[in-house]
Amino acid sequence: MHLIYIIISLLITDSDLKSISARYSNAPGIQWEIVSITKSDIFEEADTSIIKIIYNPVDTFYMNSESEKIIGIEDTIWAFSERHKQVQKKIMIDYSKPTDFVLNWDRNYLVDSIHFVEDQKKYFLAGKEGISPALVNLWIMANGRVKKIEYTDSSGSKISLTIKKEKLKRYTKSGIFDRTIPTGFKLIDLTE
Repeated sequence: MHLIYIIISLLITDSDLKSISARYSNAPGIQWEIVSITKSDIFEEADTSIIKIIYNPVDTFYMNSESEKIIGIEDTIWAFSERHKQVQKKIMIDYSKPTDFVLNWDRNYLVDSIHFVEDQKKYFLAGKEGISPALVNLWIMANGRVKKIEYTDSSGSKISLTIKKEKLKRYTKSGIFDRTIPTGFKLIDLTE
C-alpha cells in the first residue's frame, strides 16, 4: 500500500491545484460560508465562529463575522470592529484573505506534498521566502471544491476554515460594500 502511495505521489504535480485555482479564478464571484476555528496556546478553548465571505473579482472583498466586518475595495481594506468601536483603514497588500490561498497560491507557495484522505486531497503548501503564513494546508474534494484551509497565523494561533456553503457567482445586491464609518466608531488610518 505504501509503495502505491509513493508512486501516485511522485506522479502528481501541482497541475491539479492549478486547474482548481483556475476554476475559482474564472468564476464571476466567490461566496463562502465558513466555520472558523481558532486554537491558541494561550486560551484553553477554541474560538468558533461563522464567517461570510464575498469576493467579486477583481477588486472587491467582503468578510463578516460576529466580531468584525471587513470591506476591501481596490487596494484598501476597512476593518470594522464592533467590540473596539473602531474602523482600521489598511493597505490591502498587508491583509491575507482566505480566497488568496486558492486564487493566488502559486505566487507565494510551492506544493510540498499531497496526501489522500478518503475522497479528498490534502495539499501541503510551503511558503516562499518571507511569506506568512509559512505553511498552508488546502483540503480539496473530489469534485474540485475547496473544503478546508488550515494555517498558523502570525500570533501562533492555529486557524481552520471549513467551507460549509459555496456559490460561484457574483454578489449583486447593493449596500454590502458601504464604507461609511458608523456613529460612535473611531477611524484609525494606517495607510498614511
